[in-house]
Amino acid sequence: MVAFIYSVTFACTTKNTPKNKDINNIVLADTIIYDVLLTPEDTLNDWEVEKLRSVNYKLIIDNIFEDIYSGEKKAYDYFTDKRISKKEIKEIEEKNPNLRQEINKLQFTERWTYNNDKHEVVKNIYSILLAQRIFDSSGNVRGYKALFYVKVH
Repeated sequence: MVAFIYSVTFACTTKNTPKNKDINNIVLADTIIYDVLLTPEDTLNDWEVEKLRSVNYKLIIDNIFEDIYSGEKKAYDYFTDKRISKKEIKEIEEKNPNLRQEINKLQFTERWTYNNDKHEVVKNIYSILLAQRIFDSSGNVRGYKALFYVKVH
């Protein structure tokens, strides 16, 4: 199971090469940041439910936490960029036993290149941020709260 998310991640990852040094690899996006919902915000929105129906978010989140606890990956504070220890992650989880179920969004920071020889886009994933929904007093989604990010590459 641990191999799932990182097999996807590392299949998309290659070693950094100097920008545009290799004429066969064209930089499409030196840095691109985008969000990926793991669960629908509105369960009455059929399209939102449909597009996420095959996402095994529990497996994705569990694998990220397992990699942090095993030491394979390191967690960092989103606001300060300071490393968060395994012990601190454990304390965060102990304070909120439902934390993993409440993580609804990932934010990827990547570099995209186009390989002319293979005619394919190569995505180098630098980091994955984990976030949870925050709600207003009426129960409506107000936004997302960044928890921490994991450096992948």
